[in-house]
Amino acid sequence: MNTTENYYPVQGSQSKNIGIILFHAYTGTPNDVNLLARKLNRNGYDVLCPVFQGHGTNDIFDILNAPISSWQEDAKQALAFMVDKAYDSIMVFGLSLGGIIATWLLSQDQGQLKAGGMFNSPILPDSLVDLQTPFLAYARALYMSNNRLEQFVNDKKQIIDQHNQQMQALNDFRQAMGPNLAKINVPFFVAQSGQDELVDSRPEADFLTFINPNYLDYHFYPDNSHVITVNRNRQAFEQDLFEFLEQANQ
Repeated sequence: MNTTENYYPVQGSQSKNIGIILFHAYTGTPNDVNLLARKLNRNGYDVLCPVFQGHGTNDIFDILNAPISSWQEDAKQALAFMVDKAYDSIMVFGLSLGGIIATWLLSQDQGQLKAGGMFNSPILPDSLVDLQTPFLAYARALYMSNNRLEQFVNDKKQIIDQHNQQMQALNDFRQAMGPNLAKINVPFFVAQSGQDELVDSRPEADFLTFINPNYLDYHFYPDNSHVITVNRNRQAFEQDLFEFLEQANQ
C-alpha cells in the first residue's frame, strides 16, 4: 500500500497536530471520502486515505482475489504510518467496508487511537448483507469501460462464485469481531442513513447491545443514502462529525 499518495498534511501553523485515517468502501477508492478529507484538511486535520488491496484497478478479480487479511494489513500499515508522524492524537473512520475495518482496528487498539467510528457499515454480527446485484453491476460497468462485455458474459459465473465466497468470509470476519466490539474504549461515532440502498440501517439500541454506551455516539440521517460522505444532504453529518472530533480531543 502506498500510504503517501493519499496523505494530506496541513501546511503551516493551522495544523491541529491531529491525524485522521479514512477508509473507503468495498469496490471503492479514496474518492469515496476525498470530499470529507479535504474539508477536514481545511480545518486543520492531517488526513490519510489508504487504498485497500485489489481496489482502484480495471480488473474485477483484483478485488475478488484480495483476502480480508490484506485489508487488515493495509489498516495496520496506515496506523503505523500515522503513529510515526507523532501526532497528539490519531482517529480512524470508514465508509461501509472501510467502517468494518476501522471498527476492527479500534477493537484491537493498544492505546494508539483517540477515537473513531463508521459510516453505514454493517459491523453488527447479525447484520444482513447482500451485495451481489450491485457488485455485478459494478463488474459489468468495469468490463464495458474496457470494451470487454463479451468477456464479462464468460466470466460472470466465476465472478458470482468468488464474490459469494468473499462475502461469506466477510460475514465470518464480522461474526468473529462481534464479541470484541465491547473492547472499544474510546469515543465511537456511528452514522446511519435512512435511505441506504445497500445496507439496512440499525437503531441505536442494536448498537448498545454490543458497544459500551459510555463511548457510543449514534446519529441517524433519514434523508441520506449509502455513500453519505458525498451525498448532497451531507451537511448535518459533517457538522456532527466535526463536533465529535472536537469533543474527543478536549
